[in-house]
Amino acid sequence: LFRSDPHVHPLIGSFDGEPFAYFEVYWAKEDRIAPYYDAHDFDRGLHLLVGNSEYQSAGKLRAWFNGILHYMFLDDPRTQRIVGEPRIDHTRHIAWMHRLGAFTLKEFDFPHKRAALVIVERETYFGQFGP
Repeated sequence: LFRSDPHVHPLIGSFDGEPFAYFEVYWAKEDRIAPYYDAHDFDRGLHLLVGNSEYQSAGKLRAWFNGILHYMFLDDPRTQRIVGEPRIDHTRHIAWMHRLGAFTLKEFDFPHKRAALVIVERETYFGQFGP
């Protein structure tokens, strides 16, 4: 299941030792998304696959989604933006990204899907928690 790719960091999400999701944290400038926006050197991207629907309730979704974004910013302090490219009809995913401080820059076409380019900026993300 893990990709053998040096620009991708694969992670397994778990609650209390029970795996529920597969995440790929990647360097956006080295990924297929780079030609679709002005990718900066330390922008990171996120692919995810949740395999257990029990972890998609509002409380758990907020916890793990916020947790992975927080990790991505802390893992490399040079990262100023996190990007995602969910299918445009994944409105729940896009809405959760917006709740965590993201905005949709545009819609675009990958060869395999119509996607939303969703961006979370470091300053906005950490600014949500007050001074």
